[in-house]
Amino acid sequence: MVAAEALTALFHPIKMNYEIHGNTIPHLHVHLFPRFRGDPHEGGPIDPDKASFVRTPREISKIRRAILNRAAGVPRPRAHDL
Repeated sequence: MVAAEALTALFHPIKMNYEIHGNTIPHLHVHLFPRFRGDPHEGGPIDPDKASFVRTPREISKIRRAILNRAAGVPRPRAHDL
């Protein structure tokens, strides 16, 4: 939930899809997919074979920092902080 909150604060999606795995690997494995109006999978599930979620190293750093901050109890970032 902390990671989903951080992604929501960064990207402001209209909803969040959760994909959770655990029966074929020895740990809980979660994919979070922020959903937006007009995304290629609008109105249906995300097809991972057709999905493109390429992020720049800077965006990945920003996402990691936001998730770690939320886990540490740091308040949500304000829009002008992003």
